[in-house]
Amino acid sequence: MMSPLEILLFVLGAVSLLAVLSSYIFYPVIIAALSRAFPRSWKIDDCFQPRVTVVLAAYNEEAVIREKIE
Repeated sequence: MMSPLEILLFVLGAVSLLAVLSSYIFYPVIIAALSRAFPRSWKIDDCFQPRVTVVLAAYNEEAVIREKIE
C-alpha cells in the first residue's frame, strides 16, 4: 500500500512528465493532425519584393562607410 506522500509524489512526477512530453510529442502531433484536417493553399507572387531596411552602427566611419556597405 502506498502512503499519501508517495501518491502525491507519483502524481506530481506524472504531471511533470506529461508537461515535458506535451511540448515535444503531443503538440507537434496535434499541429500535424490539424494541418491535415484543415489544409490551406498558398498563393506565391513571384513579382513581390519586400522592402528591407538595414541599420548599421558606425562610429567615425564617414570616409569608408560606403565601401563597407557595398
